[in-house]
Amino acid sequence: MNAPLLGRERRFSIEGKNERLNQVMRLVASFVIFLAIFLAGCRTTSEFNPFVSISSYQTVVIEDFDGPGSSGYDFAERIARFLSRAGLFKDILRQDPEGRAIRIEGVVTRYEKGNAAMRLKFGPAMGQARFAAKVNLYDYQSGDFIGSLKISESFEATGPRAPIVQDLDTLAERGAERVAEELIAFDKSVSSQTGS
Repeated sequence: MNAPLLGRERRFSIEGKNERLNQVMRLVASFVIFLAIFLAGCRTTSEFNPFVSISSYQTVVIEDFDGPGSSGYDFAERIARFLSRAGLFKDILRQDPEGRAIRIEGVVTRYEKGNAAMRLKFGPAMGQARFAAKVNLYDYQSGDFIGSLKISESFEATGPRAPIVQDLDTLAERGAERVAEELIAFDKSVSSQTGS
């Protein structure tokens, strides 16, 4: 009579260990996901044609981006504003140019307002606001490739003072500013290589 009871206890003991192992694995997986989100903030990847000098263009045309709602129009307006401040181009247009120009177009690929209740309950890394866009640059007349950028913005989870209120407009502003910074950096690198 004791032997079957011991077998049952042993079986429950093994099942209990498996359940604890599953709990530990879920906890580790949650931590890895949290860490990945925690370290995310701003990511930009860029690719430019090394044979094109942006400073050889006087004009840039910024077309409305595709995207949800008015996000594409708003992002194009922000890029125009930051490029105007940067002084990289003489003319920054939102309509067809006369003569040689760079055409900037693209798509807003992520436009998430996030969830303040989730951030409050589960911490700053959960329910974050996120903004992402793909930006393409071409010669307006020939259609030749000049460059592309992938912008990804989110609020970094930086301890207990991380923002519960996250403004998606702030992320879009940072993304547009990043486009201007990348164009300036590319122009400087080409100028230093050519000696001009």
